[in-house]
Amino acid sequence: MSDAVEKAVAVMDRLRSPGGCPWDASQTHQSLARYLIEETYETIEAIETDNMALLREELGDLLLQVLFHARLAEELPPDERFSINDVAEDLVAKLVRRHPHVFGLTDVADANEVNENWERLKIAEKGRTSAVDGVPLSQLLATVPGITDQQGLQDALSKANVTVDVNPRYGKWDSTQLALNSDLASNLPPYLKASSESPSPTATPTG
Repeated sequence: MSDAVEKAVAVMDRLRSPGGCPWDASQTHQSLARYLIEETYETIEAIETDNMALLREELGDLLLQVLFHARLAEELPPDERFSINDVAEDLVAKLVRRHPHVFGLTDVADANEVNENWERLKIAEKGRTSAVDGVPLSQLLATVPGITDQQGLQDALSKANVTVDVNPRYGKWDSTQLALNSDLASNLPPYLKASSESPSPTATPTG
């Protein structure tokens, strides 16, 4: 781990520990979820506007969310606990496993075949049988203009005969902005319900 990343982990630990920041100490995975969404949209805006200085800043804000959630996870019961190192180790293992054409003996013709292999391995690893298995409800409800994941999600929903008419307005994820199946709307996660009832603050402590 680089010195800078180690410092970021140490700062997050200090903020969360006794004698640190009261706001940070009061947060939960659930209370932070809205900030993860906000920072993701802001990162996408930096990409769409080709603002590299802003992208650098927003990637830092996204990193903060990762560090924050990992720090919270260190406080979980022993059978559920994990750290930022565990997150990184899992990522390394996944990247190696999903790239057998780089780290193994698999041959691929092009990027399309790489993507097909990735999806096939993902389905096998997770034991999924449906095109929408494992797709978070928040992803079903949200739209991110210009990002290929959105088209991939729509294609998956179409294959599964699920109709979701997503409102393309940038940065909106509450149920009043979307025309969708009533059963999906009735199962909004609590943090998305909260965001639909009151506007997001224009500034947050997360960056």
